[in-house]
Amino acid sequence: MTQTPLTLRRWQRAEYERLVSLGVFRGEPIELIGGQLLVAEPQHPYHASAITAVDSALRAVLPPGRSLTLTAGRIHRGRGTACPDRLASLI
Repeated sequence: MTQTPLTLRRWQRAEYERLVSLGVFRGEPIELIGGQLLVAEPQHPYHASAITAVDSALRAVLPPGRSLTLTAGRIHRGRGTACPDRLASLI
């Protein structure tokens, strides 16, 4: 007996955002990456330490009176939506 190959359906960002707005993933750390729904990995203490170290290093080289904000925020790229760390603003 021959098995029919499975077809992978890739999600569009608009579909993903609609599911999020409906609360389908409430309480679940789901990200859309490359059209696939993936479980987002938790951030551990090492991660927080690395963010603090980057923040301190950048503040050390900024001229007086400049401010810096580091955040973890949602970005959209191609068929994906993820929440990596990023430099949010440099004023």
